[in-house]
Amino acid sequence: MTASEPQKSLDELKEALDEFGLRYEEKESELRFSVDAPGTPTGIVDVSFFASEDGKYVRAQAFSPGATLPHEKLPEAFQYANLWNAHRSFSRIVVDNVKGPGDLSFVADSTFYTNAPCEPGCLRACFFERFIPSAIEFFETIARSLQQTDPAKEDEQ
Repeated sequence: MTASEPQKSLDELKEALDEFGLRYEEKESELRFSVDAPGTPTGIVDVSFFASEDGKYVRAQAFSPGATLPHEKLPEAFQYANLWNAHRSFSRIVVDNVKGPGDLSFVADSTFYTNAPCEPGCLRACFFERFIPSAIEFFETIARSLQQTDPAKEDEQ
């Protein structure tokens, strides 16, 4: 692979972002942007695309600010992520910040390998037709679940 392969993948994703009218930030081999997700705690899901330096894959990650659990709920967080992953083929959910004392965050994660032949548009389809909708679905689902288990949230309704 040539050194331009990571940029080629990001260029394909930037074209899609431009087409959808999504504003993004670009840093080296990373694109960052937010998508509207009204059912999430803050109404957005933040997404990042990372291209590997060797051009072998592009990784996507998404999280929703406010979709957190206290660290004491680590077993419940793992259980929730594992149940989601067992019943969905896309996207994989991981629990972040398991080593620190702060709140636990959920992260949607997916990798698309670009070092094998694929049809034009596969990368775009993978992330824009599968990953992002799946991530939004997860964060909207977890937001409803968090509202149901937080007595303070129930009082607000």
